[in-house]
Amino acid sequence: MWDDDGRLLPERGPKCDCSKPSTSRRMHDRYAWVCAKTSSTPCRFDRTIEDVGAFDGGSSGSESEKTESESEPEGVGASQDEQFLVDDVTKEKLGRLFDVPYEAGTTFGSGRDVRDKYPKGYHDSNKIHRAWIVDNPVSRRRYKKLRDSLRDVVPERQVDVRIRPEQSIAQEAVDELKLKVRSEKNEVVLLHGTNPSAVADIMCSGLDPKLARPGMFGRGTYLAEDAAKADQYMTEDKEWVGSNYSDDKINTLHNKLYPTKEDFPTEGNVCYAFVCRAALGPSPFVTKDGQKDVKGRRLFEDHRKSSLTLGKHALVAEAGGDDHLVHRYREFVLFDQDALHLEYLVCLTRTKKYCRCDPWRPADQPSGTPLRERSIPGEGGLPRRTLLACSNSYKDPDTGKWVGGCGFTAVLPCCFCPVKDADGQFYSADGDSVHNRWQCKRGKCAFDRKIEQSKHRKTAGQKVAEDLDRDLDDGFIVADSESE
Repeated sequence: MWDDDGRLLPERGPKCDCSKPSTSRRMHDRYAWVCAKTSSTPCRFDRTIEDVGAFDGGSSGSESEKTESESEPEGVGASQDEQFLVDDVTKEKLGRLFDVPYEAGTTFGSGRDVRDKYPKGYHDSNKIHRAWIVDNPVSRRRYKKLRDSLRDVVPERQVDVRIRPEQSIAQEAVDELKLKVRSEKNEVVLLHGTNPSAVADIMCSGLDPKLARPGMFGRGTYLAEDAAKADQYMTEDKEWVGSNYSDDKINTLHNKLYPTKEDFPTEGNVCYAFVCRAALGPSPFVTKDGQKDVKGRRLFEDHRKSSLTLGKHALVAEAGGDDHLVHRYREFVLFDQDALHLEYLVCLTRTKKYCRCDPWRPADQPSGTPLRERSIPGEGGLPRRTLLACSNSYKDPDTGKWVGGCGFTAVLPCCFCPVKDADGQFYSADGDSVHNRWQCKRGKCAFDRKIEQSKHRKTAGQKVAEDLDRDLDDGFIVADSESE
C-alpha cells in the first residue's frame, strides 16, 4: 500500500549491524533497509532495496489456498485510485465498533492515558469518516502460521477473553464484517488507537512490540475492546498537509490517504485507529497489578518487561477496584508481532452524541438519548454550521426559543467555556472570517481552530431546499420525518 505504484513493501529484511532484522523505510529518493532500533545500541545500517516489485503479489498464495477465516476483509472500493477505501455499508458497520455507549460517554476523554485533553463532557462518542482495508499478505501468512500453531482452548481451563456483554453491538459488527474468528484459539478482534505520525510506519512494518515504549503492563502492543479506551491513545491530525513532496511522516500519510485536500474531512482534527485480529492463545496471563497473574505467577522474564514467562505472548489486564491497576477498561497486551494482523485503518473524529435526558428516561427504554442535528447557514460569509439539539425539545413558534426536554442546544464548533448549570454544554465559538479562525467569543479560553470552507458547490436545487429548510418553525420534526 505504501509504494508509489501501490505495491507492498516487505516487513523484515537482512540483519543489520545489530544482528537484528532490518525494516523497510521510504527515503528521499528510494526505499531502503534500515536498522529497526530493536537493540539497546541502534546502528546506522542503510541498504537500498533494489527490487521492491519482487515482493508484490504471489507472496500470499493463490486464492484457492485461502481459508474462509483469512479471506479479504469486506468492503473494498472498486476504483483503481481508491482500491483500499471501503464502501459506505462497511463504513457503517465499522462505525459500530467505535460507537461509545452512553455510560462510557459520561467519562469519555478522561483517564491517565489520555493524549488529547478536552474539558469533561466536550465529547462523548466517535464518528467515522473514512476507512481503508489493510492488505499485507506477508503479515497475514505469518499471523495464520502462529495462530494455527496454538493449542486449542480446553473449555474447563479457558481464560475468558470474549467480548464482554456490554460490547454486544460491537460483536455484531464483527460478525457482519465477516471477520470470522477462531474462538478455539482465543482469537479476538480489538482496536488500537495511535497518533498520526505513527500510522505510515505501522502500515509499512506492522505493530511491532519491540518498537513499543514501556507501559504499565510491559513493553508490548496495547489493544482495547472499548472504543473509549482506544480513544485515549489517539492524537488529532489537525489539517491537510499533503501534495508537496516531503519526508515528513504526516505529509507522506496525507498523500497516500487523501490525494487532494477535498478528500480530507471538512471538520479537521481527525484521529486514527486500527482494527486488528489478535491470537491470544489458550491461556494468556490475566493480571490485576501488572506484576503477577491471578494465580500468583511472575509475568515478565526480566526488568525490561519485553517478554513474558512460560512462553506466553499475551496478557489481559483486568479492570476492577482498588486492587487493580486499571479501573474502567480491560487492556490486552501482545508481545509477539506475529500474533497480530491489521484488518482496517479508520479515520474518525470525536463528537457530541448524547443529550442530558438520560437520567429521567423510563426504565423500559434503552439508555442514551442521541441528539438531533442539522445544518444551518453561517453568518457574515462563514460556512454552514451544525446545530445539535435535544431530541425531546422543540422550537416555540411564538418565542423562537427551544423548549422541552433537557434544553440542550449547541451550534458547532463550540469553544471550551462551559455553560453555567448546563452539564456537558459549551458556548458556540465565534468565527473570524478575516483571519479564517474559530475562536472563543468571550476571550476566556484557548480555543482556536481553522475555518474549513465548504468543499462542494451546491446546485440550485440544493440551495432552494436549504432556503425552505430554514423556514421550518419546528426546527427538526419535518426534516426528520422526510429524511429517515
